[in-house]
Amino acid sequence: DLLESLTVYDANVPASYGGFTGGVVDARSRKAGDSLKGKVWMRMARSAWDNVIANDAQLDNYAESATYAYQPEYDKFKIAARLEGRLANGLGIIGTVTRTRSEIPLNAYTAGNMTEGDDVNRKTQTRENTAASVAMDWSNGEGLDLGANVSWSPTDDVYFIANAKDSAFSIKSGGPVVSLRAGLQRGAWSFRNSLNYSDLETSRRSDVNYRKQWARSDAFDWGVNNSSFEGSWGNIDQHDRKLGYRLVADRDVFDLGATEHTLQFGAGVQRREANYKRLNDQYNYQDPMPTTSCTLADGSIDTDACSLSPVWRTVTRGVIAGQGQYMQTLMLYGAGEFDVSGTEYEAWVQDDIRFGNWSIRPGLRLDRSSIWTKTSVSSRLAASWDVLGDQRTVINAGANRYYGRNFFTYLLREGRESLVVTKERTSSSQSWDDIEGTRSTTSNRISDVDLPYTDEWTLG
Repeated sequence: DLLESLTVYDANVPASYGGFTGGVVDARSRKAGDSLKGKVWMRMARSAWDNVIANDAQLDNYAESATYAYQPEYDKFKIAARLEGRLANGLGIIGTVTRTRSEIPLNAYTAGNMTEGDDVNRKTQTRENTAASVAMDWSNGEGLDLGANVSWSPTDDVYFIANAKDSAFSIKSGGPVVSLRAGLQRGAWSFRNSLNYSDLETSRRSDVNYRKQWARSDAFDWGVNNSSFEGSWGNIDQHDRKLGYRLVADRDVFDLGATEHTLQFGAGVQRREANYKRLNDQYNYQDPMPTTSCTLADGSIDTDACSLSPVWRTVTRGVIAGQGQYMQTLMLYGAGEFDVSGTEYEAWVQDDIRFGNWSIRPGLRLDRSSIWTKTSVSSRLAASWDVLGDQRTVINAGANRYYGRNFFTYLLREGRESLVVTKERTSSSQSWDDIEGTRSTTSNRISDVDLPYTDEWTLG
């Protein structure tokens, strides 16, 4: 109940929106009420109260779920409080605090498989979120409107990797998000200014610094089929800071001949800085092969990636029943960090033209980024015809180009891949330290890739 309006654009998106894929949701928060009021509430949802209706195949998948995407069991609790009012000087304030916690018991193994070895068949994921926000608004009654929103929503979630032992990991995230707004009405023009800042941190923690793919044996008996996995993804910290400014200028409706026009201009700039850090080396051992010895060339014993416990089943081009096993491949995710930063610019203009039962909205948008050092120009055109003039029968059409870009996704991927070294060995006597390995490289630099875009034509 904090929203004033919610607009969904799934086609013919105005020129003021860019950098998206699939559509746009424009949510605008409401202002504080004039009277002092508040409320406290609690919500609780439990799977025991559900009545699931599905076909038999879906019910089986649901009941045997090992992923939070399907939750046959859960308990969710939420408690919140809100206080709002308006001071004598006209300042409106809305303060909200919420606390949410969910527990999601799931199968540890997929497809209804059950381990009979050294692991458990049920594990519980949890979600915790504590959110606090303050929204303020003020108007002088003469065309000046000010607003501010400040929020902080730290989360603490616990997951596990299905089909693996000792695979639990936690993800914590949070940080301040601040938005300042100033609106000014002067004559036929209204100007909206916004300054936005966010400083978000995310950390992932695992209990172990490895992930291993063993063939099943007496020593590694917990898996299903022919593999016993153990371990998790490792420890990382990420930091993402944004600072942006935006100006939107709207012109009141004016007549030009037989047509009515509503003009809008806009421009914006955003600076973004990100940091990715892997705290320690993460060892991912794969591809078990047969062996009768775990002794390395220097006489030491390999206890990390080799075992003489007899494997239960032969695998083509792999392990042999009755023999031991050693890991042939090591993907070493090395400790390290890197920074990514860039500045994005936007500008647009559009005109909503109306004449009779017709409406045409041409627009033009420009985007540029210091990361991609290219300027994109996207045209927008939407038209509608109210056939009977009563809004009951309306035909819409449009031709639009959208540039949906996420530069940081590409750059972070390039950075993460640069920390990975792949090592291959042909004998259990080889030490990983003696193998140089191959460092991952990106085949295409982001600066060499054309700007991705989507062309849209609509009629309906």
